[in-house]
Amino acid sequence: IENIPKVIEDEEYIKKEIKNIKDKIYIYHVFEDEIEKFNEKGKKIKQEEVKVMSRELNAVFIYIKEKNEIFKIRNLQILKEDLEKENLEKVFFGSKDFLVFLKRNSIKYGKKILDLKLAEYLVDSGMSKYEFKNVITKYLSTKYITLFIQDISVGAYLIYLLEKEIIDKLKESNMENVLEDIELPLLDILAEMTYLGIKVDTKKIEDFGKVLEKELEVLTNEIHMLSGEEFNINSPKQLGVILFEKLKLTPFKKTKTGY
Repeated sequence: IENIPKVIEDEEYIKKEIKNIKDKIYIYHVFEDEIEKFNEKGKKIKQEEVKVMSRELNAVFIYIKEKNEIFKIRNLQILKEDLEKENLEKVFFGSKDFLVFLKRNSIKYGKKILDLKLAEYLVDSGMSKYEFKNVITKYLSTKYITLFIQDISVGAYLIYLLEKEIIDKLKESNMENVLEDIELPLLDILAEMTYLGIKVDTKKIEDFGKVLEKELEVLTNEIHMLSGEEFNINSPKQLGVILFEKLKLTPFKKTKTGY
């Protein structure tokens, strides 16, 4: 693969150069629980999920197109001013958890955000999972997956490569307005909801649960009385026998496994 960007970790260099960024940055972020481990065949080893509010950031990788460099940033304060710039576009593949993290650390961010994961959802809503590696394989090639496995900092550069591919498909689907007018404005709302959470009165929920249990018991007894026998109302098979064989109701259709 040609033109792979150099990864820069020198904080003084990053502080100096990042002030000159005016147009757009490509951000790939990694939380501590996302440090991906692979077996000898390159297959990801599953790790336990953790709550969003307890996650700690491991590193942020910023791809700068004009310099063809990736800045590896562990101290987010270096990036704070740029994140808050309203005229600087920040491009992600999956941004919500990162935005929640910023809110948790009292760091503001400008509204000019492009989330390619949302764009890909609009392009192909039939995908079962919108994982970064799946989308890389779809639009680029497996050689980039190998590169990514070897060095996750390349993720920021891959977001840059994916942008044109996904946005072109989005335009072909005439879904740009849906992304810009609905999905992207909702990002901040969802991040705020996740950050704030909701207060729950556990006592009231428990009491309401008991009310529902009593109502369910009454209804179950009534169903058994009307059907003339007891059966498991949660069983589609048993319910089908009662409705369509015993009570002779007309079924919409019968399948190999029941009604």
